[in-house]
Amino acid sequence: MKRLMFLISLICVVAIKSLVAQSSQITIFHQDGERFWVIIDGVKQNAQPQASVFLSDVKPEFLRVKIIFENEKIADINQSLQTRDVDENYTHTKYIIKLAKKKTVMRFHSYEVLKTDLEITRAQPEPNKIGVPEPVVAVPVIVEPQSTTTTTTTITTQAVETKPTSETIGVGIQVTDPITGQPVGMDVNIKIPTSETGEFDMSTTTKTPEGNFNSSTQVTTTQTTVTTTQTVKEPQTQTAIVAKPVERQPAVNVVVPAEKPSAYEMPGYNGKIGCPWPMVEQDFASAKQSISSKSFEDSKLTIAKQIISNNCLLCSQIKEIMGLFTFEDSKLEFAKYAYGYVYDLNNYYKLNDAFTFESSIDELDEYIRAQTQRR
Repeated sequence: MKRLMFLISLICVVAIKSLVAQSSQITIFHQDGERFWVIIDGVKQNAQPQASVFLSDVKPEFLRVKIIFENEKIADINQSLQTRDVDENYTHTKYIIKLAKKKTVMRFHSYEVLKTDLEITRAQPEPNKIGVPEPVVAVPVIVEPQSTTTTTTTITTQAVETKPTSETIGVGIQVTDPITGQPVGMDVNIKIPTSETGEFDMSTTTKTPEGNFNSSTQVTTTQTTVTTTQTVKEPQTQTAIVAKPVERQPAVNVVVPAEKPSAYEMPGYNGKIGCPWPMVEQDFASAKQSISSKSFEDSKLTIAKQIISNNCLLCSQIKEIMGLFTFEDSKLEFAKYAYGYVYDLNNYYKLNDAFTFESSIDELDEYIRAQTQRR
């Protein structure tokens, strides 16, 4: 049983290491399309000569390679290549083979950091939750109802006898009987009381050819008393189910940094600007330390290009980095490369003091003129 558990643990460890394991990649290409072989430890990496060779699964931090050209007139190149950046990240590094001072050389061109499969998996964003309604939970809530009022109205009618002072109005009316065709006359006398309540008499005398007929009608008004009885029903307790939203996580206060100026302003400089913001002194000191820590000249040049390709430098900073190189050729190549990443372009002539030979100054001047014409 213990052996079985040990084997399972060993398999898990190997599986995890295989997920995290990583290697670098290298691409070597010729600027003018000359074809070549890449030799590592005496083994050809490409069966046929090619103008561009891609190497994968490169484990060592430094790789010693030999370049043999199809054109036998071109001398072989033996050089150590760096496969990781200053932070020990695995990279895909590109090297260019070109002609410099009538000599074929291989120089650093560019690089990008490679991510492990585990990092790629972790970097996957969570699904977008915007627009997804939050779940709700039904909880009982006691709702207090408002009082209900029922009004019952009782109307009591009581006749009240009064003897008010009255006035009499007489009205005479004459119409024709539609059946007999005889004229009919009518006198109406109405006695109207002057008080608000009481009785009044109405007497009617009808005149016909057969004689007169008298009729009398007595109308008595009544006083109405209204009694209102109010009945209040007892309130009842009702239970309602309402949806209670799930509590949200507390909001995160985002601190917005102060807006950074669009470009650095160099005191006393009014010339052309190549890039907006040069490296601060603390970062520049760390970059110089990384370059100085390497023993090989090619490694120093590679790291210096890696650093400057993602930053902006002052001419004074470029001159300091040039002082870290031993060979004139390395200083010149770095000065050419750095021209595309300098802030104070008009001060580039100050780099001439870093060269030993005047030919290097002339070659740098020709390079700058060519770059200016292209722009």
